[in-house]
Amino acid sequence: MKLSRTPVNYFTITDALTSGFIPDVLKPCRTFSTSTTTFHLAIKPSLHMSIDAASDLFRLPDLHPTISEFLQCIKNHMNHPISGVTSQDLHVHFP
Repeated sequence: MKLSRTPVNYFTITDALTSGFIPDVLKPCRTFSTSTTTFHLAIKPSLHMSIDAASDLFRLPDLHPTISEFLQCIKNHMNHPISGVTSQDLHVHFP
């Protein structure tokens, strides 16, 4: 028996979330996109690891400052630019 899956169009989901088509959506949205890329973050991830371990495993040396900058934007009710460039050089420790 061959099972098939239908691909999820996260661009359509992002459009619905940002247009207000889905009322009472949890903020900040965990599905968002740029003109070329869509991101969907799991609420209950199956892989549990520390930020330090993820930084090492996936070779992301700027993971800490990037997360810190994102959290500051959320705290200040600002949009976070998805650009791959962080403006802060912070060495923040997260639990």
